[in-house]
Amino acid sequence: DAFRVDMVDPEAPLIENVILDDDGVEAIKIAATDNDVTVTEITNSGGTNQLKDQDDVDLNNAGTQMEFEFDSILPNGSHLVVNETDTAGNENSTYLVLEEAGTNAVDLIGLDNFDIGAIDLSFAKDSDLTLDINTLEGLSDIDNNLIIHGGDDDSVTITGAKDINETKDIDGKTYDVYTMGDDAQIFIEDGVNVIGTI
Repeated sequence: DAFRVDMVDPEAPLIENVILDDDGVEAIKIAATDNDVTVTEITNSGGTNQLKDQDDVDLNNAGTQMEFEFDSILPNGSHLVVNETDTAGNENSTYLVLEEAGTNAVDLIGLDNFDIGAIDLSFAKDSDLTLDINTLEGLSDIDNNLIIHGGDDDSVTITGAKDINETKDIDGKTYDVYTMGDDAQIFIEDGVNVIGTI
């Protein structure tokens, strides 16, 4: 008998909006998908707390977005992992960095049990992310590729990375391509301040 094994991982979830009230984050919206999605809180101590899964989602905008409303406002210092799992069990996650009082530095603790394919800095002002090859290789078991979403108020220090002067279109936006180590690639949204390249 012949059989096929699906080992193609889904795209990392695309965060479309973070909904705030006066006290903090109350919901997020992502691009709709047929795959299973879970949203997990990463606490400021690196602990995890699963908040929502596919059964709790609201579809809006003619089914193009999925909205995850939280039972309580996220406390300061919490960030989110949005994880997508296809029918074959392949997973990919986006680490959503949220505004945190007292620091702009992005902490990557608490991510050991996830395959992080993207980091989204878009919804936290003046985010400051630092990556080296060991950190990058530890983010995902899928490959050593990483997408970084953000804006011109965000900074990414990628020590030892090489700017190969190429761009890639991702969901209609332009990303600059960097390499690190033997096979790692980092795709950083155009406009983000990049430091430490060679």
